[in-house]
Formats: sequence, structure tokens, C-alpha cells
Amino acid sequence: MAIRHMGLRFFRERRGEHEHEHRQLKEIVALLRYEYEDETAFVLTNVRVPYGKLDCVVLVPGGPVILELKAYRGEITGSENGAWEVRTGEGTVVPLKKNLFEQLGKERYGFIDKLLPIREKHFPEIDREYVKKVGAWGYFETGSWYPDGQMNLRKIPWFAIVTAETLLEKLRFINTGYTLLPVDMEVIVQELRLEEYDPATGRAVPAGEPVLPVKPAPPPPKPAPAPVRLPRQVPPRSCTAGPLLEELVLDNPEPLSSSQRAAVRSRNTRIRVIAGAGAGKTETLTRKIVHLLLVEQVDPSSIVAFTFTKKAAQSMKTRIYDRVTHLGGEEACSRLGEMYIGTIHAYCLSLLRDCCGYGNWGELDENQEMAFLLRVGWDCHFPDGGNYPQKCEAFLRNLNVFYAEMLDRSALREQAPGFAASLEAYEDALERHRLLTFNRMTQVAVEQLERHPGLAANIQYLIVDEYQDINRAQERLIQLLGKDARTFVVGDPHQTIYQWRGSDERCFEQFAEGLDPEEVTIAENRRSGTAILDVANVVADGFAGRRYDRLTPVRDIPGGAYLVGCRSDLSEAQWIASQIKRYVDAGRCQYSDIGLLLRSVATSAPVFIDEFRKQGIPFVVGGKVGLFRRPEVLCVAKLFMWVPKGGYFQKSRYDFNELYIDDDLLYSGCRDWKAVTPGGILPGDLVERLSAWKTAAAGEIYPDLISMYYDLLNTLGYQQLNPQDPEDAIALANLGRFAKLLTDFESVNRFGGAPRDWNQLLAWLCEYINAYATSAYDEQSPDDIRGIEAVQIMTIHQAKGLEWPVVFVPALIDGRFPSGMTGKPQEWLIPRELFDAEKYEGDLESERKLFYVAVTRAKDLLVATCFTSQNGRPKRMSVFAHDFAESEAVTYLGENDVLPFHSIPVGGEADEIQTYTAGELITYGKCPHLYRLRQIWGYEPPLSDLLGYGKALHACMGEAAAMIKDGHIPISAVARAVDQHFFMPYVGGARLEKLKADARAKLLKFSSEHAEDLRGIREAEARIEFPMEHATVAGRVDLILQQDDGLEVRDYKTSGKVVTPDEAALQVRLYALGLQSCGKIVGSASLAFLLDSSVVGVGVGADELDAARTAAQNYIQGINGRNFPAKPGPFCSRCDYGTICRWKAR
Repeated sequence: MAIRHMGLRFFRERRGEHEHEHRQLKEIVALLRYEYEDETAFVLTNVRVPYGKLDCVVLVPGGPVILELKAYRGEITGSENGAWEVRTGEGTVVPLKKNLFEQLGKERYGFIDKLLPIREKHFPEIDREYVKKVGAWGYFETGSWYPDGQMNLRKIPWFAIVTAETLLEKLRFINTGYTLLPVDMEVIVQELRLEEYDPATGRAVPAGEPVLPVKPAPPPPKPAPAPVRLPRQVPPRSCTAGPLLEELVLDNPEPLSSSQRAAVRSRNTRIRVIAGAGAGKTETLTRKIVHLLLVEQVDPSSIVAFTFTKKAAQSMKTRIYDRVTHLGGEEACSRLGEMYIGTIHAYCLSLLRDCCGYGNWGELDENQEMAFLLRVGWDCHFPDGGNYPQKCEAFLRNLNVFYAEMLDRSALREQAPGFAASLEAYEDALERHRLLTFNRMTQVAVEQLERHPGLAANIQYLIVDEYQDINRAQERLIQLLGKDARTFVVGDPHQTIYQWRGSDERCFEQFAEGLDPEEVTIAENRRSGTAILDVANVVADGFAGRRYDRLTPVRDIPGGAYLVGCRSDLSEAQWIASQIKRYVDAGRCQYSDIGLLLRSVATSAPVFIDEFRKQGIPFVVGGKVGLFRRPEVLCVAKLFMWVPKGGYFQKSRYDFNELYIDDDLLYSGCRDWKAVTPGGILPGDLVERLSAWKTAAAGEIYPDLISMYYDLLNTLGYQQLNPQDPEDAIALANLGRFAKLLTDFESVNRFGGAPRDWNQLLAWLCEYINAYATSAYDEQSPDDIRGIEAVQIMTIHQAKGLEWPVVFVPALIDGRFPSGMTGKPQEWLIPRELFDAEKYEGDLESERKLFYVAVTRAKDLLVATCFTSQNGRPKRMSVFAHDFAESEAVTYLGENDVLPFHSIPVGGEADEIQTYTAGELITYGKCPHLYRLRQIWGYEPPLSDLLGYGKALHACMGEAAAMIKDGHIPISAVARAVDQHFFMPYVGGARLEKLKADARAKLLKFSSEHAEDLRGIREAEARIEFPMEHATVAGRVDLILQQDDGLEVRDYKTSGKVVTPDEAALQVRLYALGLQSCGKIVGSASLAFLLDSSVVGVGVGADELDAARTAAQNYIQGINGRNFPAKPGPFCSRCDYGTICRWKAR
């Protein structure tokens, strides 16, 4: 069967006649024809139903809408039971013959009566109640309006008054909860016995073949193993024409110390560098890589460098680009993007997707994984009884042990059969939904490398930062990757602080055991003043085990180290807040120069948050409970909990007696919002408006939680918050973080096309937030809200790798730091004899290392504080406070003393090089405010069950391209790729099979018409990254074709609406620039539209590429300069954030 899927099509009753010159119908056709040029939409006219005849029905992906055409213009008045009339511009009142609401209601019920039997026969996978959500709108002439307040439209979401000015936007935001596929539309018109016609001529179009009902398909099977494709071997190429003098690298921008020089110059195959805190290890690693590139003339693509965090990767990348540019010129940087610099997790994911057949798999972070487990855990054979969320958390804790320690599965089956069964059931669920978790992707990468060592053949130089914090699985990965490569690891055993999640400092001690590794110690500290270093060395003297060299100062300034005793936790917070105000008000430092580091944000932060608010000190909270310390987030969370029957919000996760319930949720939420809103003034009708929102939410009118959330923000007056105000900007960012929470939760509950029970979803969300999210989600990262002037409150674990001129370490009391939970035996599902349980449970040594990390974050001023009472109960000073006091450099203060002023150097390091994808730059060009909402603050788009369709087509074409390169015929390669790799996360059963068949037909047609092009594939899914304007631009080129005049860059597209032709052209031109910067000759470029099998050429002449470069540079300058003005325009009607945007074009 050949179905024409694309564009707008027209159908009518066979027996009826319709006036095709009808002005309004022509207007509707003109509007829809362009809007649905690359999507499917049907216009049905003269449709007979039990209660009469419908003027017009529009079938769009969001569902059907009835349009009652009214040839009137003016102010429309009318209600559910009253008369309807139109007051024209001339003042004439024209009464309508019928009550429009009643008329549309009857027409709607008649159409639903026709639609339900079609649903039962052809698409039963769509919920019956969703199919009933048919819109019925009155369509009036342009210039008409229907004043608010005449009817409660939230209670009757199917009804609306529209004109040519509002029709398209209204169609884009239909809330039915399902998607009509082209094949679904086909069966509707066939079952209604409508004929297709050409509106220009009025003539009938020949009918196609009938569409047969699709039988429900079984749940998606586990994917078949995909063939592994080894990386392509290419001749090595250096960055420069010849080697540089070694001394230039060692002495620029400043000379390295003798120990640093030894590490950089060594050509030993195994090197272990012991770098103390603040010893300049990032600079050492940078110079090592620059030495490899410019002195040893190593090919950049043969270097892999692992960092512990994304921020550390950006810092290293920034320095490498700066050093190479300075020493080798800009041209030497052109291929630096071929190096891998990033985290182990990201490398494993890239390896699996590029080479091992996981291209269309998704990944779950720890929050998404918990939400997923809450959904599937019922089928994972957990022990009976107990609290279900707690059982899920316990399972994940043990699961992470299993992956981190690489435990033997057979031993697990023998000694822990219950956990082994749960593990197998859980992994089965992950595979069926094609999902990888952070810990599992490392294990899968190890398994692939053990089976296929050639996956690491391109790696000649492996560099690992923070080696003391790796776990056994990561150690095995590094061994496999570095088997035939020179391996250079850097670490500090004094800073092993992640034992509770598997880090094992013995990996550092045992590095390259038996291979005689070279060891270099760098003890010079370049960060801290001498007083701070004296404290650090005193703390380090208390460590057990091997003795490492003491830190020696490079900076010739004393700095300050103070131990302050206070009467209570309240007076401690008051004293710290007042000293921060003194320093900032006196111009000694800025708020962003200050870090407040806590053992636990959950236990220690609340008193500081309250005091900082009282004294007007801006702050950002880290730690896993940071998000729910913010009033704006407490407000929206409580209001969400207010909607479901029996909803509640716990004041404390561990206190089930202190709950907000019923209208307490409403009024408490309003109080929270009052703390956020400008001037603390709430609208007088806010409670009434929130009640209407609740009614709408409980009435299931929203298709997803994000749409419900953005309507809530709009109701609260979100648009009054000013992005230019630092406090408002933090609130806006945190509200974006809550959007991420909602998407984390809802997305996993819609995997596989699970039928939606809206009330159940809201009830589950209530449990997810109370039982997990309140203690798991941190505030928006300070890195994501750069430029905001605020004190950073965070855990010491989060502070690892960071530094501040001024650091406060409060609450040094027994039971708080060290934690009272340290060393207490935990209950494990895995027998203790199978792993080192005590490592995960912690001890005083691990807590002392954590304290050492806190002390060594300070550059100029370190202040530790303690108190003697809390809530009237006496508290003892921590053992770490005693350690602190042993330093002769420490000065003692009381809460009545003031902190002496110290000189704080002004200014910090230059902004780091950022990496932007071509798609991100296009988003900025479309609307800078959109970029800020999406990329910086993390606001999520509404969920759609068709989300992932374009990605699935790209994945199939990528797999097909690899097979074509191996000699397969294009059409057979595409067919096989679709059969094996087509997958969509939010669709299942018969609906997935329909989409798969639809995709197969489209891609086979494309491959048949463009087979000759596909035979010329040189590379597919090629990653590129190249420097531009103190940034790098990254992307993934769908196809690189070999043509007579050089290479052709081709990018696949599935829509011309989300990305306009000009924006798509900019993307491929940026790819062309990237390839040219690597020395490749690009002769042409093109866009391939998969849905209609067309290929459109894109000019890549010098002028066009220069224009693309200039545009990208301007966008990068705007982003780096934090310049995010809104750009209202035609795109606003399609924007995912129109509901909450204060600048949307109306």
C-alpha cells in the first residue's frame, strides 16, 4: 500500500456538494497548507454525523478538531446557556441563530459516535477516553475576539473561539494525550466514506488501497546484538609541520617546577604522578598533552584524557587551546577536537554508540534511574514487605556496588539468589527499553573491549586525572584502553573522598603493578597562603598508611586561618553572615569569592539559608537537597501535591507526622511564592486562579506534566520575575530545574507507550517527590548560572576540584563532622564477604580526608567554626576542630570578635573555553532567550509520544551507512537497519509497529531514489570539533560523500519547520568549515529530507562560509557575554515555552 503522508490533503462526503470558493475555507486552506508542508494534516468538509452536517473537520497529529464556520467579524458574546451575538465594528449587533456552545456540543458528540468504532477497529492502543477529546471551535473572520470571563474555558477544554490569527497556535497546542499517525488519518476518512479531492479544481483524486486494521503487537523484544565496528585506522598526522623546542613548552606561559618538568618530559610507558592539593596538576596535565602534540608530534586523535568532571575537562581544554595557539599558532589547533577530553562515563557512552550498536539507546542519570526503578521494580522480585521506595533505593545502592566492584555473577547467584534474580529482571527491563545507566555503561564498555580489543587500537596515549577516585570497573576499563598505550595517571591519595560510591585508593597504589611504573611527586602548592598550608599539613599528618610529601608553599603570602567558637548554631550562622557582609561592603571581595562548605547540606544549611535571607546575602545552594531549600521550588512542589486526592508534602523526609495536606498545601505554597515575587505582593485573586488551575489539572486537560507546570507558572505570575535581577535569575534557574524533575519522572513512566492514568501519575509523582526527590535534587549548578553574584553553599564532596579566596567550614561538632553515621554497619542485599563493605560504610580516615579537601579549597582566608549548643542541648567540638587547632598558624576568635581584614587578590582566571554544538548556536540565533531557557536554565519541552522519531530515522540511516560502506546494497542495508534498530521510547505495541512500517517505507523510498549517492559514502556519523572565537564548535555529520570536486557534507532532516532552511544551511556550512579546518577539501553540501525523499543543495563557496563563520562568532560572543535578549517573531507560535515567555509575540 502506498500512502501519501506529507502535506495537506482534502476530503468530502461523496454524496454532498460544498462551495469550494467559500471565503473562510479558502482562508483555512491557505493557513494550513504551509504550516503542514512537511507534516500530515487532513481537511474534511461536509461530514455527516448523527446530529447534522459538519462544516469542517481538521485532522492533525494532535487529534481532530471540528470547525463551525461563522462569516462574522466583531466582538463575540455568548455563554453556555445564553444567546450568542456579534457586535460589528460599525456597532451593529448580529444575533446567531443558534447557541454556538450547544451547537458545537451536539456536533462533537455526533463525531465522537462515529470515531469510537473506528478506534476500536484500527487503533485500539489509543485510550478510549483520549479519543473522546475532540475539539469543537467556532471559526470567525479575522479581527474578531471573544472577551474572557464569559465561560470557564478550563472546565470545557474542547471549546474555543478562533480566527485566522489564532488557529495555527491553537492547533499546535491541542491537549489530547495521543498522536494521530498518517495511517490513522487514512482509516478515519476511509471509514467515514469520504472522497479525496483537489480544492483548486473540485475534482476527485483517485482512491488508494484500503488500510487494514493493525493487530496489536507484543511488547518490544530485547534488541539483537549489533555487530561491532572497529575504529577506522588512518595514517597519523601531527598538528604542526615539525617539532618545537622542548624548552618552549616547559617554560611558557611560566616555567614549570623541576618535578613538573620531570613528569612532562618522561617517556616511560607507565607514569604515576602524586600531586598534592593545589599543586598545579591541571597545568601539569596540560603541558604533558601540549608536549605530546608539539614536541613529540603525536596525532591528536590518538590521545584520550579522562577527567573527573565536565568542568575539569573544560578547564583542561581551555589551557591546551591557549598553549597550542600561543606556541604553534591558530592552525595548530584545527585538529585538537579529535582528542577525547572528558569523563569516563561520556567516553563509554560515545564508544558504545559509535562502535557497538547502541546508537539509538538512551541513558539514565541517577535521578531518572530511580524514577525508572520505581516504575519497573514491582516486577524485579524484591523481598515482600517494607517501604517500596526504600526497597528501590536499597536495590540501587547494592546495584552500584555490583557494577563498581565487577562482582562475579555466578557467585552472586549462589550466595545472593534473591538479589541476582532482581538484577537480571532489572537489566532485562533496561534492555527492552534500550537504556544505559551510568554505572552499567562502564561495565558494558569493559565487556565490549574484552571481546574486541581492536576498539582501543587508535589510542596511543592515555591520561587519567583524579586516579585515586576511580573504582574497580573503571580501573579495568583503563587497563584495557591502555594495554598498548603510554599511560599517565595523576592523583592524590589524601583526597580519596568517594569511597561510599566505590572509589578505591588502592587502585592508585597498585597502578601498573609488575610493570615498574615511574613515580613523580609534585608537592608545591600554588593555591593557598602559608597559614592555610600549615593547617593542611597538620591534618595530613593524621592520615594512616603511606606517608606522602608535605605541601610546600609557592605563594609568598601568609593568608589567614581562624578557628571561631560560638555559643549556638544560630549565633554561628549570624556571625558568619555578618563577616561576609563586612568583607563585601568594605570592597574586600565579592559574594562569588566565598564558599561555605558543609559536611551535609541537609543538616547544616537551613540555619545559614535563613540567616542569609535575613541579611540580604545572595546565595546558591548545592547538595542533593539544595533544590528544595528554595521557596520558589517549595511553592510549585506543594501546589502539584495539592492536585491529586490524598496529596501531601512532608516537611521532613524522615518525619511522617509533619505533613502539609489539603488547603494547607495551597496557602503554604502561596506564602513560599510571596518570598519570591517582586515586592512580596501577591495578586488578590491568586487563590481563585490557582483553584481554577487545580480543577483543570484534575480534569485531565493537560497532555503532560510540563504543560500543567508551565500553566501553573503563568498563573503564579512567573513573567514578573526579571532575568536581569540576580535573585530572580537564581529563582528562574531553579524553576527550570524543577521542570527537569518533572520530565525525569514522567518520561520513564511513558516508556514503551504505557497507557496514561493521569490521576495515578499525579499520585505517583507525589510519592516520587516526597520519598526521593526532596533529598536527591540539587539546585541549578553554579556553572550553569555563570555571572550570578552569590555565595556558594555546597557539600565538601561537591567542592572537590574547586577553590575560593575565602572559605568557611562551619559546624565542626561531634556527630556532624565527622558524621555520626560513619562506620555504622549497613544492611546489604549482597553478602559482605563478596565485597569490601566497610569501604562503603566509611571510617574516621575517610572523614579526615574529606576535611582535608575542605581546608585545601581556600586560597587566602580559611575560617573554621564550631558551637557548643543546639536547641539548648550541649555539643562537643569535633576531633577535626582539635586537629585544626594544632596548627601554630591558627588564630582563635569568639563570636564577639570580628574577622580581621585580609588582602584578597582581585580578579580570577579568564573564562574557560566552552564547547557549543551547531544546534545550540542555531537555537541562540533563533532566540537568545530561548537558548537561556533551554540550555542554561534547563527548561524542558512538553513530552510527546512521537519524541524520538527523527532520532530513530537518523540512527537507522547511520547503521545503514556503515553496512553500505561494508559492501551492502543501499536498499537492503536500509531495510535491515530499520528492522534491527528502529526504536522509539514513548511508543509501543501496534503503534510502534505502524511507525516502524511507516519509517521503513520512507527510508526505502529515499535509499532507492538516492542509491548512487549512498554508494559514495566516505564517512557516516562523523564527529567534528573545531576552534572558533574562544570556543569550540562540535557536531556530528550525518554523511560525508566522496564527489569529483571533493567531499560533500550532507545532513538529514525530518522537518523544515523546527529548523528553517536557512538554519539548516548554517549547520552544514559550519560542518564544512570544521572539515576544512582539518585540511579536507569540501566541494559541496546538501540537506536530505527523509520524509519526502528530496535533496537540496547548500552553497559552500567562500562568501557563504565566511557568512556562516561570522554568524557563529556573533552567537558565541553573545553567549559568552551572557547576552540573552528575546527575539519575538513568527517562531513564537511554535515555541515550547510560549506559555511562560514574557516577550512572546502575541
